[in-house]
Amino acid sequence: MTSEPAYNVCLPRPEGYAHSFCLLELAELITYSLQDLGYDTTFRINDIDTGRRNIIVGCHLVDTNLIQHVPESTIVVNSEQIYDQDPFDWNRNIFAWAGRFETWDYSPRNVAAFAQRGLPDVKLLKIGHQPQLTRIEKSPNPDIDVLFYGSVTDRRTAVFEEIRRRGLNLITLFAVYGEERDAYIARSKVVLNMHNHAAEIFEVVRVHYLLSNSVAVVSEVNPSTSVSDFYSEAVVGVPYESLADECERLVNDEVARLECQQRGYEVISRYPQTAFTRELLS
Repeated sequence: MTSEPAYNVCLPRPEGYAHSFCLLELAELITYSLQDLGYDTTFRINDIDTGRRNIIVGCHLVDTNLIQHVPESTIVVNSEQIYDQDPFDWNRNIFAWAGRFETWDYSPRNVAAFAQRGLPDVKLLKIGHQPQLTRIEKSPNPDIDVLFYGSVTDRRTAVFEEIRRRGLNLITLFAVYGEERDAYIARSKVVLNMHNHAAEIFEVVRVHYLLSNSVAVVSEVNPSTSVSDFYSEAVVGVPYESLADECERLVNDEVARLECQQRGYEVISRYPQTAFTRELLS
């Protein structure tokens, strides 16, 4: 009888690079779903286990010189948007890893981009609800109107300024992750999600965790944004130019905001991550 494989989920963290932890919840999502499916699964930072099948979450962070030292059975997970103009030169790393190992990617648009570049076997990692990630205890009296976390660009700053002009209490965070970031989420009425790249792929890696914690999410969704139907239903999606309006509406309408929180959680709960992970392994 063939025994079930054991897995090790590895989150790379280059020395001095704190931003690896923006992928923590994605790595946990995969880890917990595998465990719930009955697989012996560990989670480690910067540690490959040669006795297990490894899943590297965030292959763009790993030096391609290490490819030859990684077991052939390894799975790599791409968490980044694939687009033509790559200021970080991450595409080169991503394509190098995807060319050697089984690859999972969260975006249908990315999967198509891989195929166009001669990598047709990349699998779609659908992202749903994992109960262990429902862990933020919301404040009964939130004092932050709008929270944004991520890099601050000119495009995003224009929206921030418009929100502040409306008298709303906006907090922006950068390089704040884990429990420290969660404490801000707990105090917030609305969390704002905006695009940062020209590919305009919905930021599901960021948003799934918010929905699993019943957070009202106002998200940029333009006509050209690539977003699944169920995430479209779960967030308040509006074009870039309407983001400030929608934030103001939800901040000032508690009934609508609570309905948004409840709807987001109910929608994502229909899609258990265990079903999506099982599909990838079949």
